[in-house]
Amino acid sequence: MALFFIVAVLFGAILGLIGYSFWKEKHSQLLSCINPGYIKNLGDLLKLLMHAASNDGHSICYHLTQLLKELNEQYQQQQMFYIWRIFNPYIIFVKAEAVKQLLSKGTGANEKSWTYDVIKPILGTGLITSSVDKWKPRRKLLTPCFHADILRGFLPVFNEHSQKFVEHLRQETKKEFTYIGTPVTLTALDIIYGNIKVKKERKKTLSVTPMS
Repeated sequence: MALFFIVAVLFGAILGLIGYSFWKEKHSQLLSCINPGYIKNLGDLLKLLMHAASNDGHSICYHLTQLLKELNEQYQQQQMFYIWRIFNPYIIFVKAEAVKQLLSKGTGANEKSWTYDVIKPILGTGLITSSVDKWKPRRKLLTPCFHADILRGFLPVFNEHSQKFVEHLRQETKKEFTYIGTPVTLTALDIIYGNIKVKKERKKTLSVTPMS
């Protein structure tokens, strides 16, 4: 009886593996993606685990970045590609044209998946995690603020403090560890204050010039 049960479980596992492979092959044909065949049925997750098992001292995030870099180079001629996490396909956009096509599909194509619910306690409901009904009108409000003609006037301040920030990081590389949060925050505040100061000086110049 026990032998029959073991054989039945193995037979069911093999059938499930074959069925999953055919299902994955069918869905993989929709877009350019890695074809894992019948062996690598963990998909790209298996490749990530192989990276992590190399024992080179790097974290799993580093290996994930390396995997995405390799796939991006492999599919450089494509607009997008899949990576698989068992049953979940994730679409990676390579070309801006692909993003444009996605945004033109309507609100249904822009809905966030359940994966974003995991990081909502950390990031809240901002532009990254919120629904399209919330982020799309807010994005339209922000877009004019980042127009090239508007930002061009702030470039001198950006460049000045960016160079100071780079020099600070160059000195920090001599240490074994550095906390990046503080210098990034201070640089951002310096840029904001510098641009506010420039804007006030411009207003003062405009108000004084007609009187002279």
